Amino acid sequence: MTDNVLDVYRSLPMDVKVTLLERPHGAVPKELVPRLSRLSGTSLAGPAIWLSNPPGSDPGGFTLHGELPDRLEVIRALLDHWWSTLDAEVRDHLVENRNGELDGQYKDAVMCVGDGKPGGLIVAVVQDNKTGRFRLPAIVDVYAEMKARETTTEM
Repeated sequence: MTDNVLDVYRSLPMDVKVTLLERPHGAVPKELVPRLSRLSGTSLAGPAIWLSNPPGSDPGGFTLHGELPDRLEVIRALLDHWWSTLDAEVRDHLVENRNGELDGQYKDAVMCVGDGKPGGLIVAVVQDNKTGRFRLPAIVDVYAEMKARETTTEM
């Protein structure tokens, strides 16, 4: 993703990031359109971000268009694959502790999500030198939040 598109995504509140990661090419909830359209780098008229009224959609509905949803789709696929390789205990721990620090023993599980490719999903973890504890990297945090909401919805 270009820095501009990344900056737009990073600047969004967690609920919006989760919504966009869940369905990158899906309909943007109407209540989010005004908020997203005010962000730097977005435009309802510009070719890079918005496409209004796609064929067969709700009149007045909007979807994201361009680099952001395309990259989010790739990132989501990488995260889905990574998640499927984790033990249930690790997945549960990441979801339960997504808003805090995690024990250093989970670092390798988190680091293996990155593909290390230029333009790909590169994940860095900053660990406390004394305790070894760390926080989830931003995109992994969004994904863990998405998974937590899925679990809550299923109950």
